[in-house]
Amino acid sequence: MDIQRLILFVAFGLVSMMLMQNWQTYQAEKYPSAALEQTNANGLSDVPGKPGTNAGSASVPTMPATSVEGVPDIATPDTPVARTAASQGKLVDVKTDLLHIKIDTLGGSLSYAGLNNYPVKLDTPDIPVVLFQNNAEQRYLAESGLTGTAGSEIPNHHSQYQAAQLNYDLGSDDTLEVPLSYASPDGVEYQKIYTFSRDSYHIDVRYVVKNASTTPWKGHFYAHLLRTEPDTGGPGGLLTGRMPSYTGGAYYTPEELYNKIKFSELGDKSDELPTQGPSGWTAMLEHYFVGAWLPKPDGKYRFENRSNAKLVTPEYKLGFLDLTATSIAPGESGELGAALYVGPKERDRLDAQNIDGLKLTVDFGWLTVI
Repeated sequence: MDIQRLILFVAFGLVSMMLMQNWQTYQAEKYPSAALEQTNANGLSDVPGKPGTNAGSASVPTMPATSVEGVPDIATPDTPVARTAASQGKLVDVKTDLLHIKIDTLGGSLSYAGLNNYPVKLDTPDIPVVLFQNNAEQRYLAESGLTGTAGSEIPNHHSQYQAAQLNYDLGSDDTLEVPLSYASPDGVEYQKIYTFSRDSYHIDVRYVVKNASTTPWKGHFYAHLLRTEPDTGGPGGLLTGRMPSYTGGAYYTPEELYNKIKFSELGDKSDELPTQGPSGWTAMLEHYFVGAWLPKPDGKYRFENRSNAKLVTPEYKLGFLDLTATSIAPGESGELGAALYVGPKERDRLDAQNIDGLKLTVDFGWLTVI
């Protein structure tokens, strides 16, 4: 019994040491400087436009015959090109007790997420780990939008939204709503609303559609995570002093359960995700943190991965489309949306999302079983 106890103590000490070493190495590699301000960068057009229209893009990607009209995709050029600086909208700055968020009015995308309780270094507690970012070195965004019938102008993740103000602070409140507005020439009014809560990494993202036109409105909600592949510094292991952990995409459906997708697999369009599912989620994992789109349960979704490998720094997308159309009669209003988790792989917080399989993202390679 004493020998078993000694072995357990040694194993615990070894794992603790490796966790600390890997954390320090991760911080040093990912955040070499304290500069956290980012500038927007330009990817290639991937507007989820409607066939036959130019809603925000001069090029509408062609999708497989099984697709729903307007499914998001990435247009791929013939030769590799470098990503150049993009025009950007205004950045809406949002602060809660746990998060520092920036939302770009151009596209309404969440383009920056700092985790207040996770400093880059112990001696710099005011400089947080940055999960989402949009700069020349790294792109990691949470994008979402609407798509619908041909002939209507519906806001997507390239549309220009309007913000009532540029700074929001949760303060002493329990919840905080950050609205962006978009008015279509056809008389339909849209609000894209981000809702934040105290002591939570859960973000509610929804569209409120007010149909002030004379014709019925019909549309779908879509969302995806876009990112470039991070430099993880090589594989982990006992001999390197680095904890083995997974960095890449993942998805979950009730039929196929939990699956991981490497960046190389995200770049292969022939490797399709489940075409339809009643529920599930998609995520990007990186060491101790996860960004995940969480569709509403009991829906009907198509999960998909896309890539733009022709960029010098390839960009990858993992997301979903709500296959159930929302119909809104003239003079009526309706809502579409999903939830977004942006934060650490803390089991209690992941369990609190009440989403099947989400806690499986707590993945430390072969040490997961410990």
